[in-house]
Amino acid sequence: MASIETTESERRHAALAWTTAVLGPLAVSGILVAFRGDLFSTNAAIVLVLPVLAAAILGGRRGGAVSAVIAALCFDFFFTHPYYSLTISNHDELETTIVLLVVGLVVGELVVRTRRSQQLATASRREVDQVRRVAELAAGRGPNGRLISIVEHEVVELLGARSARFERPPFPTTLPRLGHGVLTLPGDEGHTGRQAGPSNELELTVWGQGREIGRLVLVLPHNSNTFTISADDRALAVALVDQLGAVLAANTT
Repeated sequence: MASIETTESERRHAALAWTTAVLGPLAVSGILVAFRGDLFSTNAAIVLVLPVLAAAILGGRRGGAVSAVIAALCFDFFFTHPYYSLTISNHDELETTIVLLVVGLVVGELVVRTRRSQQLATASRREVDQVRRVAELAAGRGPNGRLISIVEHEVVELLGARSARFERPPFPTTLPRLGHGVLTLPGDEGHTGRQAGPSNELELTVWGQGREIGRLVLVLPHNSNTFTISADDRALAVALVDQLGAVLAANTT
């Protein structure tokens, strides 16, 4: 249900972004035309940058680029002589049109880069908070069950899984294993006597003091063979599970 709601939300956002990119410059031009006699063409060009900015915020690089092209065409059509034509008779107005297009593209790119930097900073803070929460709980020697639940929740949130569960050996099924390297397929491990697990599950092995204490089984939204996990997220998930393993091993000795 959450996946359906997310998809619908993304569709609405995309529709709003493209509506802003295409209709934004047209709407602004329609308003400015009423004041064209009292308005310098350069001022109209400056105002037309605003819908480009909005389109870049909502639609990213492509939205900003499309809006910049439409804004330049609107400026040419409505504010250069002869009006209502894509022909430009004045050299200065031609330069203004070109500058508007370039500025619109640059503004869109700057918005995208700024937003990406903010997203990376937010992700980094979230990762630090995740490790800190688990480390604080581990240092406090809280109940094993609570620590396991915390790590399960953090890994599910990090990797976008549906759920997770902790299992102790012997394990009933053989699953693809997520580790520091690439995803290891069940056949690579040489396990015998186990039934292959569901195609939408994979495991993170919980090691502690050199021994296998258990595994964290992740239930994914779809087949594990098509599930993409970035190297940074994989490394953080393994680090969280390693912390869990160290605490569980210490508590059982």
